Amino acid sequence: MPFSMDDTITATATAPGRGAIGVVRISGPSAWNIGLAIFRSKSGGLKRIKPRYLYYGHVVNPANSEQLDEALAVFFRGPHTYTAEDMIEIQSHGSPLILRRITELALAQGARSAEPGEFTLRAFLNGRIDLAQAEAIADLVSSSSDAAIRQSLHQLEGTLSRQTKLANDAILRAMAPIEASIDFPEEEVPPVERRNIQQLIQSAQSIAAELLSGAERGRIAREGISCVIAGRPNAGKSSLFNALLQMDRAIVTAMAGTTRDTLEETALLGGVAVRLTDTAGITEIASDEAEAIGVQRSKTALDNAEIAILVIDSSLALCEEDTTAAHMLAEKGYGAARRPIIAALNKADMPHAVTAAALRSMLDAAGVQPFTIIETSAVEKTGLRELETAITQAALGDQFAEHAPIVARARHRDALLRASEALAEAQQTLISGAPLDFVAEDLREASARLSEITGFQVTEDLLTIIFRDFCIGK
Repeated sequence: MPFSMDDTITATATAPGRGAIGVVRISGPSAWNIGLAIFRSKSGGLKRIKPRYLYYGHVVNPANSEQLDEALAVFFRGPHTYTAEDMIEIQSHGSPLILRRITELALAQGARSAEPGEFTLRAFLNGRIDLAQAEAIADLVSSSSDAAIRQSLHQLEGTLSRQTKLANDAILRAMAPIEASIDFPEEEVPPVERRNIQQLIQSAQSIAAELLSGAERGRIAREGISCVIAGRPNAGKSSLFNALLQMDRAIVTAMAGTTRDTLEETALLGGVAVRLTDTAGITEIASDEAEAIGVQRSKTALDNAEIAILVIDSSLALCEEDTTAAHMLAEKGYGAARRPIIAALNKADMPHAVTAAALRSMLDAAGVQPFTIIETSAVEKTGLRELETAITQAALGDQFAEHAPIVARARHRDALLRASEALAEAQQTLISGAPLDFVAEDLREASARLSEITGFQVTEDLLTIIFRDFCIGK
């Protein structure tokens, strides 16, 4: 990816395909000259153009004054723009051919095609946003759930950056007296108070630990979570699967064992993208080869999922197949905080043969601690809201504060882990009474790792990796 800031770039900023309108974006030192060359205002007077006003006119070919399309144009002056440079955005009809022709006109006037994410890269390099905020923009564009949108907006507003800066400030305050004592040993520098240094390191450690504690929730909010629906044959798994999806995705009949394979669909439940997997009924003895393969695939789905919904037919007494399913969940590690299990007493519209207490007793005997037990009816659509809430709570834990900084990217989590390790080393070295030079080295390492999050210390290779996944025009 080019890192030159001296040229002017252009690209279509709207998604590929036909639409009512499309936007071509131009940014750089020649943006206004290019815009004035290819856009003609209906009212004239573009020499007296004002920034941030919307002008109506036509896109024209400067070579022959041929009109290409009716359009609107907005001119912006840096640094008060998305890229902190001079910019122009032309809104035309959304024909891909028209948008390509407008881009070609800009290229003919001296612009070059923007690389993926180059507009946002310029915003970062020009100091308008930091690297964490730039990544939040990419996450916001690709958000597939309400939780992902909220999280991306908070990061874009700087919540993660501010907490990272607080931790780094504490580290720098701890480093300052140590560095002074090292650099000016002959001067009358006040003695280093090791207790004060220790407190500052603890402060930075607390912030890093708090950020890391929300890393898993952040990943789930950004990427979604996988949830498998399991249980014995004919417990109503497919009906519940369809009810959560609000569509007839799985075939449902009164015959047991209708589902022989796994079915996967993503549903937006409680603002979280949940990848639901419907499975074949779990049984010890398969009636045929197809059912045996289905059971094996159910086990594989349980291996890969993060949450399980154990479906119990509440209209029939608990049987050996229910116990088999519970034991299998226990073997797969479900029932703990890391892999929650939600027990659904399904078919609640029919006379009950199973109580919540009886189900809990059976699960206890199987070594499974359920996250919660909910009565549901896929037919009457009852208990579904409670089930959605339970899935969200199992995925995200307690509702975190609306503006709490959440770590969503693996890169941020890795940087925080490495910073925490360096801080722990610094604390241990300080307590041991070792020379302060060693403490300073660990603190420098911790500061460098935190600075990677916001981009104050970052390599061109890392920037290329981060911005290559952006869409062109952003």
